[in-house]
Amino acid sequence: MNIEKKYSVQTKKTLDTPIFIVGCPRSGTTWLQRLVISHFDICGGPESGFFQQFWSVLENLRWIPSDNRDLWLLEYWKKDVLQARIYSLYLETFAAFVYREKGRVFCEKSPNHALRILDIHNLLPEAKFIHIIRDSRSTVASLLAASRGWGAGWAPSTVRDASIQWHRHVSQARKQGQALGGEYYMEIHYEDLKQNTEQVLAKVYDFIGVECSEILLQEIVAEQDFDKQKAKGGTRFSVGLAKPEPKGFFNKGQVDSWKSDLSLWELMVTWRFTRKLMSECGYSWEGLKNDV
Repeated sequence: MNIEKKYSVQTKKTLDTPIFIVGCPRSGTTWLQRLVISHFDICGGPESGFFQQFWSVLENLRWIPSDNRDLWLLEYWKKDVLQARIYSLYLETFAAFVYREKGRVFCEKSPNHALRILDIHNLLPEAKFIHIIRDSRSTVASLLAASRGWGAGWAPSTVRDASIQWHRHVSQARKQGQALGGEYYMEIHYEDLKQNTEQVLAKVYDFIGVECSEILLQEIVAEQDFDKQKAKGGTRFSVGLAKPEPKGFFNKGQVDSWKSDLSLWELMVTWRFTRKLMSECGYSWEGLKNDV
């Protein structure tokens, strides 16, 4: 059966207009997604890394035959047909979940999608992206902590590599997202979200296009309180293994923990690799310069 006909018109519409939460790993993407999908109109599950898994295939869709000697898949596929197949696989991956959840908005969170915003936009031109940015020093400290435990398989274990990872994700997401404009791309800061959760979340819901009362905002923020979530291992998703987050996943959840978590040498290395981009994002040595 044609996947585009298998599910309701609303399911397909929801999947054609998704919300992607992106950012450097350990920047608050998980917390932001849990806040967002706590709204009754929005559904979302564990990060899929869907577009991360198909990066090399998506590369084919940006190639121009006259500029390349080897076309790889385009030697055998017409570009529009290949794109349609990837789109159908995207629908097939998420349609059953969205149909079951009856969500009007689908929110997908995979930090590494920050590197492929334009590829995703090419496939889903109505998709919106929320980029959460956190102080590089806090992110580096959290990445290093993860590398010593539950994230040993993926998190960088040196200050240099962690700083470069932050710079790559943030710079790529900003460059690609800003090319889309404010209708499809939004930036928020972890520090603002932490200190003014209701106010920032209200702006996020407005960007997404859903209404949220003050009472509902308060209930959502209370339910997703860091200490409460840490105690129960995170709100379970309705799809997948539905298991608690691994031990150590919830680190400190603080704004300026880098001041005590990193040595002076580690701070200087981080600052060396990230200071220019940090300034462009609104940070100084003291921290975020502008409040909400």
